[in-house]
Amino acid sequence: MLFTGKTTLLPLFLVLTVALTGCAPKKAPPQRKIKIKKIKKEVKATKLTKPTTLEKGIPVLGRRILNTIAQKKTLILLEPFKDATLYDEIKASAEIERMLLVLGHKKEYSQIHLISTADASDRELEQADYIIKGVISYSTMPVQSVQSARSTRSSQSAQKYYRILASLADRKTGQLTARRAIWVYSVPYGKLELPVITADPQVKQKVLEVINKQKITVSDIKTDARIAKAKAAYRNGQYTEVLRVLKKLIASPDGKVLDAYRMLYLASLKMNNFVAAETAFFSMINIGFQNTQKMPLLFLFESDSVEFTPARLQEYGIWIRQLNSYLEKKKEKCMHIIGHTSKQGEFNYNMKLSKERAAYIKERLVQQAQQTTGTKIGKRITVEGKGETETKDGSEPDSDQNMIDRRVEFKLFRCSNSH
Repeated sequence: MLFTGKTTLLPLFLVLTVALTGCAPKKAPPQRKIKIKKIKKEVKATKLTKPTTLEKGIPVLGRRILNTIAQKKTLILLEPFKDATLYDEIKASAEIERMLLVLGHKKEYSQIHLISTADASDRELEQADYIIKGVISYSTMPVQSVQSARSTRSSQSAQKYYRILASLADRKTGQLTARRAIWVYSVPYGKLELPVITADPQVKQKVLEVINKQKITVSDIKTDARIAKAKAAYRNGQYTEVLRVLKKLIASPDGKVLDAYRMLYLASLKMNNFVAAETAFFSMINIGFQNTQKMPLLFLFESDSVEFTPARLQEYGIWIRQLNSYLEKKKEKCMHIIGHTSKQGEFNYNMKLSKERAAYIKERLVQQAQQTTGTKIGKRITVEGKGETETKDGSEPDSDQNMIDRRVEFKLFRCSNSH
């Protein structure tokens, strides 16, 4: 019967098909397919294998951190991200904070209460479960990231890359619970808010804790939160509020810190209270010299410039007067002034320019001492030019970002008998 005609083969074929189908694995039900697609979509949302913009990258970074937290009611403090070179906030810091706070309000994180330390109450600062700290680093990308980026961008050499690193730590113990990073480009620095603090070992240590995957300092979160609150008020032009927050902080046992006096100085300047500004400035340099024998502030210069710009004449005049006051009180101390430049320009020219910057500051100090007290302090001041050999940023061309390289800094040392 099997070989009598084509029609006799069809029933046998159907029987075999049914039998084989019964032995084959069953397909997943439609509902399971949808679930797998949803999981893949969630994973894709937190996957970033090449540099991107700050606006696209920060939500990814935020999800990578927040997704490590168990789904229960959780209070998390968000501290402003700091630049790894300045140990301070830049323009991008406020943008990063804003985007992370927006992410924290999404429905998927309804069990999480993410709050800026600047807005947190004392009770929230104490009772928080976690704290997020972050660092912005201008750095060289991993080779694989560069290759991936080159496949999609033709103008790669013109881009500057930044590593945005976030650490999630236990609020009570400081123990690290999660650490994630992304690469972005075109991070906005904005004009550096003078004065730039570079000699605060406590702030530097906190930045290095995040970079080096160390236990996070949590003992002075309240102090840091007060300073963050003062900075937020300063950005909003609320200078009276800045003074209120800082005066209360400085009156506390642990509140006499460099950053507090720095913001007090800046707010006083904005309110045209120059006496208060000079007093705050002297407190800053006194703390800085005590901590590290270095002045905690930097004179910054425009590109290819030696003299102060008109916009800074009044402020730098305060610095010169108070440096002289310090040297007048510390007659056993001498000062070494070191000039620097960015990498922009020819090497030998930069060496000459850097020494001229240092010499210009010395000349201003000598003139000020002669005018106010008749003291001759020239023999107590030495100068040196480092050119581009000790850049902090190292990028080119000159911009707001690398203004930190176009600087003059100061070191104290005990005078010899000849002085």
